[in-house]
Amino acid sequence: MGDGYYNQYVARGFKAMADAVRAAWAEGGAKAGAEAVPPEFAREMHFAGSAEACAEHLDELESAGFNLHSVSIVERDPQKRAEIYRKLVG
Repeated sequence: MGDGYYNQYVARGFKAMADAVRAAWAEGGAKAGAEAVPPEFAREMHFAGSAEACAEHLDELESAGFNLHSVSIVERDPQKRAEIYRKLVG
């Protein structure tokens, strides 16, 4: 685990998890580091779903005061990707 993610997770109160992931990464590489991430942490920190479900999730985050989001869209067709972005932005 690189310093950027490590520092971010420590700042959010997940130092023990970040330490464990960093140690696993150092011993066994990226795959071992990824496997050391607890599934409940991944569910808490990330969201995946339809464009509509993601838009609703982003709205909930906005209501809670989060106004900076990182969004990844797995769609290669530029027109379809643009439509997904439009759904997310509203």
